[in-house]
Amino acid sequence: MTQNIHPKSKTKSEDEKRTFYLLFMGHSTPMYVYDLQTLKILEVNNAALEKYRYSRDEFLSLTVRDMIQTGEDVPFSANGKNNGQDPHYAGTLQHKCKNGESIDVEYTIHIIDFNPRKAALVMTRDITETKFQESKTDSDVELRALFASMQDVVLVIDRDGIYRKVAPTNSDLLIKPKGELLGKHLREFFSTERAAFFLDSIRRVLETRQSVHIEYDLSIDSQPTWFAASISPMDDINTLWVVRDITERKLASKALQESEERYRSLFDRMMDGIYRSTHEGKFVDVNPAMVRMFGYSSKEEMLEMDIKSELYFDAEERGTHKLDTGDGETDIYRLRRKDGSEIWVEDRGSYSYDEHGNVTFHEGTLRDVTARKHAEEALRSAKVSLEKTNQELERVLLREQQLARTDGLTGLYNYRYFFELATREFNIAMRYRRPLSILMFDTDDFKKVNDTLGHSAGDKILALVAQATAAQMRSVDILARYGGDEFIILLSQTSAKQAYPIAERIRNSVAGMKMPSEKGTVSVTLSIGIAEIQYEPADESVEHIVQRADKALYAVKQAGRNRAMIYDPSVNGAA
Repeated sequence: MTQNIHPKSKTKSEDEKRTFYLLFMGHSTPMYVYDLQTLKILEVNNAALEKYRYSRDEFLSLTVRDMIQTGEDVPFSANGKNNGQDPHYAGTLQHKCKNGESIDVEYTIHIIDFNPRKAALVMTRDITETKFQESKTDSDVELRALFASMQDVVLVIDRDGIYRKVAPTNSDLLIKPKGELLGKHLREFFSTERAAFFLDSIRRVLETRQSVHIEYDLSIDSQPTWFAASISPMDDINTLWVVRDITERKLASKALQESEERYRSLFDRMMDGIYRSTHEGKFVDVNPAMVRMFGYSSKEEMLEMDIKSELYFDAEERGTHKLDTGDGETDIYRLRRKDGSEIWVEDRGSYSYDEHGNVTFHEGTLRDVTARKHAEEALRSAKVSLEKTNQELERVLLREQQLARTDGLTGLYNYRYFFELATREFNIAMRYRRPLSILMFDTDDFKKVNDTLGHSAGDKILALVAQATAAQMRSVDILARYGGDEFIILLSQTSAKQAYPIAERIRNSVAGMKMPSEKGTVSVTLSIGIAEIQYEPADESVEHIVQRADKALYAVKQAGRNRAMIYDPSVNGAA
């Protein structure tokens, strides 16, 4: 792309071409390029891939005719009405997405040179919603308001069960593609019983002018799928359907129900406490399990107790539970045993009434769920503890990864991790034919430094060289310790000629350092070899570039050290 797409002027620099490519690929406007002769798609940006839902390879296999609706003309072609003479053209048409959905787009076309041929650069804007809004009648106000819920399916079905409209919302939930639904009857897609149920709901909505809500299941791709539909009247003939997938909710509800049933089955084998009490707060009858549960010595002792003051920690709590307020028949709450200890109970109860509707008794069963409550609390505590442990493990793992990738002396990437990153950059450069350069360098006469000052001083010098080099590099460059006193740098998007001044900056920066030692101030120089990626013949791996950079480094040593040199096969030999 950087070598092909450019405006007609042939004086654009390589930097301008790269800038144009980056703008093209990263622009939020969907764009693609097609050949004016063959109409084949030549290039596409990321926004267009997302809009039309194709992979890059799929998009590049299309022609522009594949993109537009049948019957519409190609706006520009070498043999068309515009004949490629007008460099700009704008208009509207319909594009087809991968899923078959059509979208209205407003487009602008620019004629460009796509070496070695002329091509059309197409920029599009989705105006489907605008077209839709313009085409709606006054009776479609409610439908437009519901389009904000794009996860739902929005349909218009008339009183006879005919599909009249299918909104461009979540087409994945349609039983058939939009084109196969319009004008068809419900009976063509659903069983007789299901279609009759839908028709009955439609007629009820139209007669009462009130919305109804239904749930039903379908088999989609051999999988049961549950839906909830809200059906509302639009006029005297049509109903608006807003349909939502509730499969996850149903499955979750079923799983919860099955879990509860297993729990109930396990505990139903145990002896639960059974009671009958008055509304005023006295037990009329209790069973032995109830007596044992609360730690009393006999049934008679419990019959004598005052429920509010002896069974509750706070007398005001009685009368506030779901059973008391009428919000349910089951509740879980805290009570007090005879010895003052806490017990959590699950109360399944009901009221008995006299002929005047007055409450006579509270009746039900109590199940001790203290262990369950404690287990839930323990589980919450364990979860918090586990999350803390996981966070610590993640920190340790990150540290271990950093140590595995880093040279301990200089803090730079090590040899192994450099080649992991370099291989990735090499593959990208080869794919898009981008420049890439490798710099290899070492400190001149480093053995003398070690022999004279000692290895400890030598290590400090290497660390300072690493720091000085890193200060001259871009954030996208990759610097690593190659081994011993050798270092290596990968410069992406950089030719050998562009790498040379960078190498000189590094060399001069290190040469200007004055490093104190026990034997006085020490300075060192660097020898740097430079090599760039080759396309003719093509390099098979990044190691080939490294080998040429190493040969250039060797040539520097032979030429007297303390300089940078670009690999030249006529001087350094073939690599």
